[in-house]
Amino acid sequence: MPSALPNPCSPVVVAVFSCSASYPYRSFAARCCSHNSSQAQLKELFNQINGIVFPGGGSELVRTPLFYAGQYLYRLALDANDRGIHFPIFGHCMGFELLNMITSEDFDILESEEADDVGLPLNFTSLAPKSRIWSDAPDWVMKILATQPVTMNYHHWGVGVSRFQNNAKLTNFYDVLSVNNDIHGRTFVSTMEGKKYPIYGFQWHPEKNAFEWSGHINHSPDAIKTMQYMADFTVQEARKNNQRFSNPQTEYDTLIYNYCPRYTGHISTSFVQTYVF
Repeated sequence: MPSALPNPCSPVVVAVFSCSASYPYRSFAARCCSHNSSQAQLKELFNQINGIVFPGGGSELVRTPLFYAGQYLYRLALDANDRGIHFPIFGHCMGFELLNMITSEDFDILESEEADDVGLPLNFTSLAPKSRIWSDAPDWVMKILATQPVTMNYHHWGVGVSRFQNNAKLTNFYDVLSVNNDIHGRTFVSTMEGKKYPIYGFQWHPEKNAFEWSGHINHSPDAIKTMQYMADFTVQEARKNNQRFSNPQTEYDTLIYNYCPRYTGHISTSFVQTYVF
């Protein structure tokens, strides 16, 4: 994250919020669900929201408060879904890695991958066309994703296909929908979804194309409209959950609109705007 931000702080990139805000939906401030919150605070908020995005970033995950907060929310989501309450979780990049670490129960599940500042077409598996993510996607969405370098990758760690396949907890829980190769030819899992649960993982960044301007991000019309499909899917999944805040004042106090993003493009090579809590 940008070095000029105050320390300690909880920075979150604006693009993550903007991606869902591009559809008629509202985001709550991440500080209310921070890794420093108690389990009681996390559970209270969980019961009032409609879904969670574990965003990308560069934070340490192994045995950190961030990991344990994410693990607790993940377990709450599984329990809610088991009780018939649809509750989706999405993981982008680092969030994808967090999901794999939580589900596998293996802090060493990640391995070195080099796919930094590169757009890639997805190599779909046979499961992709029947997946919840893409079963209703127009043909043009699938064609663009499969043939054009529109999925933006910014990662040095990932889950190799062999390592994924050798972990029964992962193979029993997720379907692999796409794979990709890094610059050294190593094949990694790039998209996955829960077989039973609405848990979705993207090693790439659906939010980057429309809202970030650094590096070599693909801003083509095809890239933008394809990622809008991904944003629409995210919101439609959240809309299947009917939870709401306990009272209007709590909702107003929690919304992201209470905070002003900072321009960080001049001090960061990755993020144009950042929320600091």
